[in-house]
Amino acid sequence: MKIVITGADSFIGKNLIAELLNRGYTDVTAINDVYDTVGIEDYIINSDFIFHLQTVYRPKDEKSFTLINCNSTKKIIDLIGSQQKSLLLLSSTQVGNGSIYGQSKLIAEEYVNKWWKTTGNKAYIFRLANEFGKWCPPNLNSVVATFCHNIANGYDIKINNPDALLKLQYIDDIIDVFISALEGDLDSIYPPIVPTYDTTVGEV
Repeated sequence: MKIVITGADSFIGKNLIAELLNRGYTDVTAINDVYDTVGIEDYIINSDFIFHLQTVYRPKDEKSFTLINCNSTKKIIDLIGSQQKSLLLLSSTQVGNGSIYGQSKLIAEEYVNKWWKTTGNKAYIFRLANEFGKWCPPNLNSVVATFCHNIANGYDIKINNPDALLKLQYIDDIIDVFISALEGDLDSIYPPIVPTYDTTVGEV
């Protein structure tokens, strides 16, 4: 099976590649940037399964939300067309919260949903919450990684609302479900990550 992973240099991408290789998947093409990869068309067209993980959370220019989170998804779908392939999109629980980031992920989801309904191909959309685990960078989108980094380096921890609800998802659990999608063991286009841990910022 030929696998393509965009956003391969990300926290989730690195963990996914390591586990795929660990499980014997060797034909894995790692792509960091859809727009800065020579031969991207051939990689996508010749693939069997695409993990579209490339995303931007806090760009300097808000236009990057549209370029990376929305347009890169459309670019991949346009390249696939009606070919028989499977696609996994990394989305977010911030969909619908009114933020520019959440809106960009919603548009990406709409592209995938339309393609899935039109072609009948397999598609999976994962609305991840707060991921944590090995290689997770601090001060980005993981409160656990940020707390651990600050404590290890003697920095202060700032908590605005200790009662704020928090859903946590461990990277190994995420990767297990991703690979279940690859192996055709999931039926829903919106599969859950199990387990998801419900807690508060104060408890963490």
